[in-house]
Amino acid sequence: MTPEQVKQRLADGEDPLDLSIEKWVDMELFVINNPSRYMDVFDMEQGDDNCGLCHRHRKDRCQTCPVANATGTPLCGGSPYSTFVNLLHYDSHPASSMVLGAIRAELAFLRSLKED
Repeated sequence: MTPEQVKQRLADGEDPLDLSIEKWVDMELFVINNPSRYMDVFDMEQGDDNCGLCHRHRKDRCQTCPVANATGTPLCGGSPYSTFVNLLHYDSHPASSMVLGAIRAELAFLRSLKED
């Protein structure tokens, strides 16, 4: 999902948490369906540019974001996203299972926010 698509879908009234979950589902499916190209998932991630929650909550520095409310930390600190980012920035070629595990942990975390 591109940043422009996220903006439009938010403007159309879609739930930002649902859009964030969709982003991570897309990334999970990409890794599953393209195991030899799993590193390309990092290009799909795009940080806060294509995150529904970030688009909605970054203007107040995450104070109203459900992720920050759950972790007590802005910028997704303390969430499984941190593990994913560490793989992206600090491991030159992590195993696909590690990447998939980090994606699934983030998905489980975001889905748990939906249940609350």
